[in-house]
This record gives sequence, C-alpha cells and structure tokens, in this order.
Amino acid sequence: MKPWINKGMMLLFFVCIVAYLVWRAIHRPRVLVLQSYDLEYAWTRDVNESIIKGFLGKPYDVQYHFMDTKTHFDPEFKYIAGSRARKRINNWKPDVLIAVDDNAQSLVAVCYMDPKKVDIDELRSAKNPAVRAIFGQCHKDHPDLKIVFVGIGAEPEDYGYKGQNSVTGILERMDLPALLETINLIARVQKKSKMVVVAPIDDSTSGIYNLDGLKKLENDAAPFGITIHPQQIKTFDQWKKMVEDANKNADLLLISNYHTIKCDANTKSARVSPHDLITWTEAHSSLPGLGAWGFYVADGGMLSVAVSPFEQGEVAARLASKILEGATPSSLAVETTHQSIIFMRKALISYYDLSLPRIYEAFARATDNFIPCKGKNCSMDIQLIKQMKEENRPTNICN
Repeated sequence: MKPWINKGMMLLFFVCIVAYLVWRAIHRPRVLVLQSYDLEYAWTRDVNESIIKGFLGKPYDVQYHFMDTKTHFDPEFKYIAGSRARKRINNWKPDVLIAVDDNAQSLVAVCYMDPKKVDIDELRSAKNPAVRAIFGQCHKDHPDLKIVFVGIGAEPEDYGYKGQNSVTGILERMDLPALLETINLIARVQKKSKMVVVAPIDDSTSGIYNLDGLKKLENDAAPFGITIHPQQIKTFDQWKKMVEDANKNADLLLISNYHTIKCDANTKSARVSPHDLITWTEAHSSLPGLGAWGFYVADGGMLSVAVSPFEQGEVAARLASKILEGATPSSLAVETTHQSIIFMRKALISYYDLSLPRIYEAFARATDNFIPCKGKNCSMDIQLIKQMKEENRPTNICN
C-alpha cells in the first residue's frame, strides 16, 4: 500500500475518533443540581459534597446552581432567583434536575409538573403565590425533564408531585425518636422527673413545614412528662423574649431552623447572622441547647442529633443515576431519611455537667463532628463560658 494511502487512513481514523469523542461529550446525560441556598450554609455544602461523591466515575455532565435564598429571603429576591434558575434549565436542557430543599421546589420544580394531573387548589403549597403563578407553566416546553427532590420538609403531594411520572426523591425529616430519647436522657442526667422544652423555629419555607414535626414531637413527648412548646419566631426581639422567658420557665432549648430571623418586622430588614444569633443565645441563656441539624453546633451550640445531609446527597445521586440508566422516576419509591449524625461541642457539655453515654462522643468523633475543649480538662473553656454569660456578650447583634 502506498505511503500516502496509509497516512490518509490514519488521518481518517484519527478524525473519526475525535468526532466520536466530541459527539459523546455533547450527548452525555446532563444533571443540574439546583441548591436552594449557597455553599456558606453547612447543610448545602454537605449535601453537595455527597452528590459529587455519588457521581464519581459516572459519564454524566453535572452542573450546579445556587439560588442563595437563605441569605436573601425577601419575595422579590426569591422571584428573581427562581426566574434565573428556570432560565438556566431552559438554556441548558438537563435530563435530570436534582432540586434541593423546599425553595427549589416552590420556585422552580413545580413549574415542570404536568398540570393536568393535579388540582392546584388541593396543594398546601399553592397558598404561596409564587407556586400558583408558575405551577405547570414550563411543562409544555420541557415535558421530558425528570426531577429528584431532596431535603423537603413538605409532603410530595404538597407540591403536586403525587401522580407525576417524572418525579421521585427523598424526604427530610427530623429524627423525632432520637431527639425524644436524648431529651429523656438529659432529663435523667439532670434528675428531673418533668422537663419543659422551648422549641423556637423561624418562618422560612423549611421552618413552616418542620413546625409540623415539632408539633408531633410535642404529642409524642407528653407521656414521658416532657412538655414541648414550639414557637414560630420572625424577629430578633421575639427571639430575645423567648430566651428570657425560657430562662424562667423551661429546662432545655430545642433549636431547629433559625436562619431567617430578622432584626425587625420590616420586610426589608437585615437578617441576623445565624452564627451571631447562636453566640448571643449561648451568652444569654441559662439552659443547655439541643439541635436538630448539625449547623447548630457549627454556629456555637452544644449538641445536635441531626438529620444527615450526607444521606440526602447519596440518595439523590443514586436515584438520578437509575433514572439516567432508564428507570422511570415514579417506579423508584420516595425515600425518607433514616440516618442521623451526632454533633458535639465538649466545652458546653462540660459546662452544663451533662454526663452523656460515651457513644455520643464516639459517634461525633467518628464522623469528625466533635469540637474538643482547648484545654485538657475543659476548665479553661468552662471559665470562658462563665465569663461570657456573666458579661452577656454580645449584647445587641443587630447594631
């Protein structure tokens, strides 16, 4: 064979290989991970890391979009954030949308539902004008978009997901039995036959739905001599009064959602920094605190029996992979959180003299969620906590 023919065939082979690789890259299955919040929020960061890990080695094109509706929660910003997310979906045309947390559902995912399968007046979320305005509006342009919901405190039917062939996901639920066991344990350690628990929660979308869980916990705890008082709180002044009243009348604070507490009732009011809010609470509260999410300890709290963000991300990646491999979303059962993680700040455990079973500390250490004392026996840490509480530092975090 003539040399020029050999070279021509080699060149043709090379061009074919390049063309195939380009075609394959262009036609790789696409996944858009839509986060309601941003990476400064510990929950979002952990869910995201688990999704990334779940997609390792998969031949998918995965992109991420952050709506940042925890830091900016006014209706105007949410409207713009939802509009931008929908525009990105329209332009990029993903095969699967992983929608994380409730705002991603109410501001974006509901737009892609088949309106013929839902009576919108029966949706609890339809009380939100944003949901009613966009529900089903995007379906005709993207009828094949598959959705995996993650981290929702609502029920699937609240967003019109029930009966839709294109949707599955995992629910986010506080581990009520584990929280109740821990409250009971703290009561025994403190030798209290009865315990009063104040449970503040913000009015965020997640907070509104998680209030249902606190009310259920209230009923479950009553037979054990534990009285739980859920309180929905919007402003820092309301939060301050809650702490002052709890110091007089309660034995424990149960902290869940607190990221949308505002400085005042004005709709344009600044949001109180979550870290500053918990720092202030620890300085002014005489009660130990128990969290339902890990960010409570990260922000300065004592102990959390927390919903696992890692499980949420792992399940999301697994469900999305099955869909891209050919499964119909509705054939994949909706899952519920089964894992909880312990977060612990040793200094506050020592300050309140809570002798918890060693398994709590062991679990927190094993998952790298244990914050040790600075000194060997915690005496220096306890002294600093006493000083902080005596001086009530900080005083007014909104100034």
